[in-house]
Amino acid sequence: MKLSKNVFLALVFSLSSQSFSAQIVKVPFSEIHPTQPTVGYATIEKIRQKKFKNVVDEETLQKKLQKQKIMPAVKGPGGILFLTDGHHRTSAAYRASVLVCGQSEECMQRAQVYLEIVADQSGSTWSEFADFMLKNNNVYLSPMLRKQMESGEISREMILKKPGGILPDSLANLKDEPIRSAMSEMFDSLSSKVDGDHFVNYTEFYLGEKVASQIEIKAGHELESEVLDQLKKLVFNNPETLHYLRCLARQDDANWAIAQEQIDQVVGEVRTPDHPPFRKEECSQ
Repeated sequence: MKLSKNVFLALVFSLSSQSFSAQIVKVPFSEIHPTQPTVGYATIEKIRQKKFKNVVDEETLQKKLQKQKIMPAVKGPGGILFLTDGHHRTSAAYRASVLVCGQSEECMQRAQVYLEIVADQSGSTWSEFADFMLKNNNVYLSPMLRKQMESGEISREMILKKPGGILPDSLANLKDEPIRSAMSEMFDSLSSKVDGDHFVNYTEFYLGEKVASQIEIKAGHELESEVLDQLKKLVFNNPETLHYLRCLARQDDANWAIAQEQIDQVVGEVRTPDHPPFRKEECSQ
């Protein structure tokens, strides 16, 4: 469930109170900083195998990187670039580059991808930048980190600060969370599409939090059909989790209507759909 390029372009005006024109930049992986602590290694490897199959030399690698989907980023204090979506795709490109370049730093500097800068916060302090990113849901923190921030145990400015912040400072330092791969694969496997464009950022993360205590997913097993079937039932056949997913839909009328329709289509494959239609007001109950 990833946000499309067009959706991020549309977000430019909501992300900043001042006029800003999105710009495309080409950068090495060393200049890209994550806005989440984890990814799904199995998903990254699956993408690498699909997008970079048989890539063993730098010339072929460069051709593949040129075709890589442009991902959105925000320019933070000092001009540091923060990736706001596409961590799996970008990590897959990074891993493919490492396999080709090996220990050659020069080769890795030449291995570059395109980013779309959707907001410029380079003049902000780290505290102001954290407020901006959190307000616009452009950073994901685990439940534990959110609790520590709310209690004052960690300061807001330390979330993204470079160097020394809480979140990883590079794609290479993102940790594996198997449920991330399982959740992504589960949504991809649905015969009826549930498009992430119509849901808030990090919907799969929040769903993962919701069902984590009900399913154990071990590394190496996250893409197995039995795991995906169990996860599908936990999300779409459990009234509480389904209610939670419905409320993660974007609140404007157009996105809300499409999101609920798509959910209903999937629910219809699992059990009898809900009647009457789900209403926004139920999210506050």
